[in-house]
Amino acid sequence: MTLRRTAQVAPALLALLALPACSPDSPSRPTPIDPYIGTWTGSVMETNSGAGTGRLDLVFVDRSPTGFARGTWAWTYQDASFNGRGRVQETVNGALLFQLDTPRPCETGPVDTFFAPATPEGNRLRATFTSLGRCLSGAFDLARR
Repeated sequence: MTLRRTAQVAPALLALLALPACSPDSPSRPTPIDPYIGTWTGSVMETNSGAGTGRLDLVFVDRSPTGFARGTWAWTYQDASFNGRGRVQETVNGALLFQLDTPRPCETGPVDTFFAPATPEGNRLRATFTSLGRCLSGAFDLARR
């Protein structure tokens, strides 16, 4: 190989050597996709407000092995005074923690969070939910869009 040809090939070889390894033990391999990721829409039934529609938008913001899905949610009812929205986060035990932007009044104090032990099954996400004091409770049945 001529010196001129070596000078042309050397940068390409260096670039290939600089790429991260793709072995199973490589720390730079992508994290598996979290089953909660995506946009979910469907029906919501809440004890006080009746039937409505729901939407969850979940993204994977933390690429560490212990990362969780986070995003936003919104429930819409015929009586707009019951509408709710806020932030949602996957918890360590596989439940979803919902935080309301505007707390709802309750006999035991304002409700600003509720839990839903929801596990995605294919493209469906179903769960019952309840808040502390059981002032806010119901169920949802959502499909991934």
